[in-house]
Amino acid sequence: MLQTLRISLDSRNVQALPFLFSSMKKEQWKRSEYIDVARLLCRHRRWEKGMGFYQKGLQGVKGQKQALLLLEVIRVQIEAQLYRQALVNIKKTRRISTRNRWLFWELQMREIEVFRYQKKLPKLLSRLAEKWRRTKDAKKLLLLAQLYEETQHKLQAVLMYQRALKLQPRSRKARIQLIGWHTKQGDLSTVRKHLRKLIAYRQATPAHYLQLARELMTRSGHFSLPSWNPSWKHGYYCRYRSRYRPYRRSIRGYRSRRSQNVAARSRCTPQD
Repeated sequence: MLQTLRISLDSRNVQALPFLFSSMKKEQWKRSEYIDVARLLCRHRRWEKGMGFYQKGLQGVKGQKQALLLLEVIRVQIEAQLYRQALVNIKKTRRISTRNRWLFWELQMREIEVFRYQKKLPKLLSRLAEKWRRTKDAKKLLLLAQLYEETQHKLQAVLMYQRALKLQPRSRKARIQLIGWHTKQGDLSTVRKHLRKLIAYRQATPAHYLQLARELMTRSGHFSLPSWNPSWKHGYYCRYRSRYRPYRRSIRGYRSRRSQNVAARSRCTPQD
């Protein structure tokens, strides 16, 4: 029956679907088969029928399996723009006790996604800010800072990044955001301090080294770096002979040989 349904959906045979659905109601399937049918229907954007089969597949499931299945249903409901049902399932999943810490953050990101689509992100942000007002978790503070940035509250975002950096000094993301903020404000001494910290923690990229070099050269009075012109720039590597050959030398040799040939020809030609 599942194979017949797949063929009908792939071929877009809409007339056969009512007969298949009525036949499927009479059959008793395993839980995994209900989930497979639900996934197949949702893949073809048959949301209403797919949600019905998901509900049948969730019957009798408890614990971690229930939480994972509900998370899958939440993702499908967000894609189908069923935001109210998604929020209800998020609250239901949070009540399930599991040891998976990642599930908390996954549900939180899905909730943010729902409020973003509903254009109610400031409402969620005020609720989270009140809830995590005295938190000691740097990850929560980083999330608050990102939401403040998204809602155009730059100063609050900087305060959250500073709090996160105090709790977790090796937080690369918070430090990079603070470098950008202090650079725009013209606070070069703080920028140099954060750049040195990035280098000390071995988290800096070549761009950070260059930025620190420019800041130091500006401070010392040398306002420009020398042009990048290494000696190996004008050469190429021959992988067959496994050695380096400079272009300039070969071009000069070709030109000298050509000039010699031209001179020899001019001597050999008879003059009138």
